[in-house]
Amino acid sequence: MSATLAKYKGSDYLESSGSFLTKKEKSSIQHLGNAWQQYSLETEKSPATYSQSFPITEFLEKNISKRRPSLRKSLKVYIPFDEEIIPIDLKPLYEEIDHSKEILDLEEGWDGYDAPSIPKNIYYKSIKFLKDYSKFIYNNTGIAIVAPEINPGRNKNIFLSWRTEKARLAISIEKKDEELIANYYGDINNKQPIKGYVSTEEFSEYLAYWMKNLI
Repeated sequence: MSATLAKYKGSDYLESSGSFLTKKEKSSIQHLGNAWQQYSLETEKSPATYSQSFPITEFLEKNISKRRPSLRKSLKVYIPFDEEIIPIDLKPLYEEIDHSKEILDLEEGWDGYDAPSIPKNIYYKSIKFLKDYSKFIYNNTGIAIVAPEINPGRNKNIFLSWRTEKARLAISIEKKDEELIANYYGDINNKQPIKGYVSTEEFSEYLAYWMKNLI
């Protein structure tokens, strides 16, 4: 999949290089282009070409966020990451996921004792679970939850764990009766504990809306 998103030619011209972009994503890129062009005019910089190598993230974080905080807050900008187009606010989460791929290379005894290697299907199901819930929260509340720690377990499971100023949550993606489940426990300010489990084949809006506290 091409990661080149758009090219600017003059004022409000947007040339998309991929039909895989949704209208919402194209609109976000258009807004980004307008902002970048205005910044270019103000600083007498030349117009730029957006591509995988162009520092869109750097521009937003170092320029728009400092010069125009309200503009940065109102924008929903999408960027290429691996083979996906993601909201820029979820970039830290995806970077953590990228680091966690080392888990796939762990061999039996990775803990110095007799811990088994992590089955690939459990790892990938854990990552899909994390992405699905994070995207749902972001799309429905505008909140980008912080990235969790992603660790292997000694029982062929994956741990997703968060500890923020407001809330804590631990989720174990594990096998139970031939089914992969998400076993969770969390609390808000050491109060209002929640616990239970959900099937990874289903989606729990209750759990997702609770997870918006992970900021």
